[in-house]
Amino acid sequence: MNQNSTLKIKYSKVFSIFIILSSLFTLYAFSIAGKFSLIAVVNYIFLIVGILMLTRPIALITHNNIIMMNLLGMKLKVYSYTPDELQVTNSMITLGDTKLFLTWLTDINVRELREFLLKINSKANYN
Repeated sequence: MNQNSTLKIKYSKVFSIFIILSSLFTLYAFSIAGKFSLIAVVNYIFLIVGILMLTRPIALITHNNIIMMNLLGMKLKVYSYTPDELQVTNSMITLGDTKLFLTWLTDINVRELREFLLKINSKANYN
């Protein structure tokens, strides 16, 4: 089996672009008003979070592991799984009784994830 078969699941582009645009608008409004406050600092943080959400994955799925990651790219948790344990619904991905993440927060559709899992299973059965 090819160990490089990995699926990167990223945050939703719509959600992250909304965060970036709203923080830029608020920063622009505060710069016009000539005020610097705690809200401006919070919006700089939102801007950084929005940019990181565009570039970093929320999870990596390999042939036997699901690696959950934070926005800085560090591993939070590694789940080992077999194909029977992983359940994909229209709104959530679960591993047994553990809820991994909501699919509406991610930039992947359920069909694409199921195709990847079928490809992994077919490679595992071939070997």
